[in-house]
Amino acid sequence: MRVARADAETLIDPEIVAIARRIVAGSIAPYDGARAIWERLAEDDAPYPQELAVFVGLASEWQDHERHRLALDRDIAAEARSLLDRLTSTPGRCVPPYDATSSISPGRQVRSNHGCSGP
Repeated sequence: MRVARADAETLIDPEIVAIARRIVAGSIAPYDGARAIWERLAEDDAPYPQELAVFVGLASEWQDHERHRLALDRDIAAEARSLLDRLTSTPGRCVPPYDATSSISPGRQVRSNHGCSGP
């Protein structure tokens, strides 16, 4: 299994990266994406990277606080963008490009693949 690295110590499951891309692209609702990440993390008994805990927390908050769901959706989308930005801006780490021009992130440009060949 191929994994993207957020840093030298942290492995990110490519399925989670794909879910984050879908959140940013707007092809999955932010809560549904965060919930899918949560479920993916729960499938494995191994500890998961701390930077992914935010998706578990935001999905849980979304379930508990109906009045704040719109803001929580924005927070989830921002965290997904941040995760992808960290992965694509780390030298020597390649994550295929994603479409960041969706309604979730108006005015953003599609990122290049930073010279990566293939997925």
